[in-house]
Amino acid sequence: MNSNAQLQLLLVVGAGAGMELPFWRSCGAQQLILVEPQQELVRQLARAIQSDAGVHVEPVALVGEGEMQDSTSNTVQLLQYALIEDSSLFLPAQGMRRLYPNLRDPKPVDVECRPFSDFLSQVFEDLPAESTAALIMDASGAELSLLRSVEPRLLQRFQWLEVTTSEEPLYASGSSVFAVSMVLEEAGFKLESTRVPPLGIGSVLRFELDVRAVRLSSLEQALESALASEAELKSAHALMLESCQQLNEQLAAQTRELAAVHKSTADLEAAQAAAAQQAKQAQDKLQSELQAEKKLLADTTAKLDAERKAREDLEAAHTAAAQQAKQAQDKLQSELQAERKLLSESTSKLDAERKAKADLGAAHAAAAQQAKQAQEKLQSELQAEKKLLVETTAKLDAERKAKAELEDAHSAAAQQAKEAQERLQSELQAEKKLLAETTAKLDAERKAKAELEAARAAAAQESKQAQDKIQAELQAEKKLLAETTAKLDAEQKAKAELEQRLNAELVQAREAHQAAKVAHEAAHAAHQSSHAAHQAAEAARQSVQQQLEATRHEAVELRARLEAEQKERMEQTHQLTEELQREQAKVSQLESDAAETQMRQAMLNEELMKAEAQIELIKDLLLRDEVRLT
Repeated sequence: MNSNAQLQLLLVVGAGAGMELPFWRSCGAQQLILVEPQQELVRQLARAIQSDAGVHVEPVALVGEGEMQDSTSNTVQLLQYALIEDSSLFLPAQGMRRLYPNLRDPKPVDVECRPFSDFLSQVFEDLPAESTAALIMDASGAELSLLRSVEPRLLQRFQWLEVTTSEEPLYASGSSVFAVSMVLEEAGFKLESTRVPPLGIGSVLRFELDVRAVRLSSLEQALESALASEAELKSAHALMLESCQQLNEQLAAQTRELAAVHKSTADLEAAQAAAAQQAKQAQDKLQSELQAEKKLLADTTAKLDAERKAREDLEAAHTAAAQQAKQAQDKLQSELQAERKLLSESTSKLDAERKAKADLGAAHAAAAQQAKQAQEKLQSELQAEKKLLVETTAKLDAERKAKAELEDAHSAAAQQAKEAQERLQSELQAEKKLLAETTAKLDAERKAKAELEAARAAAAQESKQAQDKIQAELQAEKKLLAETTAKLDAEQKAKAELEQRLNAELVQAREAHQAAKVAHEAAHAAHQSSHAAHQAAEAARQSVQQQLEATRHEAVELRARLEAEQKERMEQTHQLTEELQREQAKVSQLESDAAETQMRQAMLNEELMKAEAQIELIKDLLLRDEVRLT
């Protein structure tokens, strides 16, 4: 940047009494800020400035980090020497004592102070970023701590700096030409020139902002940041690859589990279909047997009605018989009534009825031939009825056997369904445990399988209850069949209820199968979701890889630019080395001149000390004269 450009701001730290005010004004700054903590020098500055509107005086001491005595009072202790311009915040070092052998102890004075970094931040707050500024610092040994306390970005707001310091540290702060140069070079400044200050003590170093060095430093930081980002991206890529591999393994495991579930579901569906087929066949068989039984009972009822009619005809014949057979006929009629009752209750009562009929035949021996023929006919009909009842009993036994076989088949189907259900439940529990770690969507499948389990348990319970009820109804049916024909309607109603329950059980089985199918579809959807997540992770990995390749490409270009900059910098360093050698020769000459100047300065100091003593004496005389005059 051009150091001759128009300055918006010139900051002078350690303005003193304003001996170099003409030089500061010659810099052409639009705004001039003078910082001086000593009140006497501030008053001299005010007289020198007079009413210049572009000049502002700050009567504070600027301090580095941690140099304030008390943060609440904002004061610091300033050490005032006999030569007031040499006053400092630090004690004198050996270099100062060699320079002033008769140096007296300084006088401590509390002055107002502010941190240098805060002061600069406030100064630049209202200053546009593109404005130019410069800094002149004569801080009597505090320059090193002040420069170190400020961030490089604030110092880089100055286009050039002039710092007054010395080859050998004059104060306990350790400030020297070498230390100050190192701090400013690290901040991006380069030494342009050196001159002797007005009092001839120390050196005034002029530094200018090295824009190329600042840019190179920022590029180096950017490169370090890019390399760090590349390392982080590599680490993230490795983690992503590892997570993708784990996800693939989990997906493979889930695929195997889902295949096992599909197989078990297919087995369960086959078992359900077989059980449903067996139940349907048994139901059809039972229904056909019930139809045959109904037909047989209808035939029996018709025969009984015919028998009743024949008995009524026999009673009419007995009525027309002789008076002698009236009592026997009445007895026969009562026995016939008892026979009808015993015939409906049990087959065992037929024997008693036959005995009574035998007695009735003996009593009727004297009766008419017509009554005898009727009695023989009745006996033959009773034998036929007994035979028919025996056949009915045999058929009922066959029916009971068929129903027992149906019950056994139903129990076997229920047991098979229960085993398949338990196997499915164990498999579903294992699947729930695995799928719960990867996706929450499989909760629906667990819920569906739990509902299927509840439906199976309810179906098994209802099937058992239905079987028990069928068995009870069959026992009641046997008893009712022996008692009366009218109870066949109740049996038919019970069989109809059984048929409805079986149909309901089949419907529930179909619903459970549909629920298992829905659970299977949910598991398949979860598998597809996991596959989509894997594809998204793969796309993210490819995107990160592309970004990494772009970052590597930028890093390569940045390295090439840095190498070019470094090569140019090395050439400049070589040129600067040659210039430094020439300057060192000049410095040697200047050192010899400085030795002579120091001798003259020593003599001047002695003269100054004598002049100070004379001034003090004159002040005393003036005070005495004033006292006398008053």
